[in-house]
Amino acid sequence: MESSTELCGEAVDVKPILIPDPDAKDDDQKDPDFNIFDEIAAERNASLKRTAYQCNVCKRNFSYTTDLKRHLRIHTGETPYQCEVCDRSFSVKCNLKTHMRTHTGETPFSCSICQKSFSYNGTLKAHMRTHTGETPYFCELCNKSFSRDTHYKRHLKTHTGDTSCTCEVCGKVFLRNDNLQLHVRAHTGETPYLCVICDKSFAAGSALKAHMRVHASVNPFQCQVCEKTYSNKSHLKRHIKTHTEETRFVCHMCEKSFSRKDHLKKHVRTHPGVTIYDFELCG
Repeated sequence: MESSTELCGEAVDVKPILIPDPDAKDDDQKDPDFNIFDEIAAERNASLKRTAYQCNVCKRNFSYTTDLKRHLRIHTGETPYQCEVCDRSFSVKCNLKTHMRTHTGETPFSCSICQKSFSYNGTLKAHMRTHTGETPYFCELCNKSFSRDTHYKRHLKTHTGDTSCTCEVCGKVFLRNDNLQLHVRAHTGETPYLCVICDKSFAAGSALKAHMRVHASVNPFQCQVCEKTYSNKSHLKRHIKTHTEETRFVCHMCEKSFSRKDHLKKHVRTHPGVTIYDFELCG
């Protein structure tokens, strides 16, 4: 007896499975409706149906109409999924979801060796090569090799003299377009990377990532001299100067010295009637 069910929106005839009876004779086990040639033909037709949707541009076959529609955006350039923060748009919804991590500071992919985390799995894989020493991208012009494809492509521009990434405002040339875009924000004042906790915004995704550590109370950068920790790598570098550099900024009123100019400026205000304009600050 046959029944009908619905699979992926299409009605499909389903035959009941015959369960062998251990006490029955061989003749009783045969399905009178079974035909091996019919089954082979059915499997072939099912296979054809699975690749029935073809791209009329490149003739690639797809099993489902949704896959074909998504593929066609490669040819049409359609990007219907738009980021509400920076107006970037994508052809696939999952790419938009991944992109949003650059705004939220989310880094779900963590290095098992140094615990550094990343927004993208591909970035983590490239990072792992810094531990393994693998450099699969090889320049045939100078025999230099690189761990990342982006570094290799950027290096190639040093041979070709490519100046396509040029700032239209000041004429500065960059090897990478993303560095150019970041630089342009210095002219426009654009800060598309928004903190979802305090609404503070930043020009670079890396700056947002560092800022998010303030909310998480995470200080991964530690001074090897005094073990003081910081949430931002640049803050650690500035701190290290207090151990390694001379105190170049000197108060001419009391001869107290400082390693940072902003600390000297703050100190100057402690002298009544004296302003920072009475000093010639070096550096």
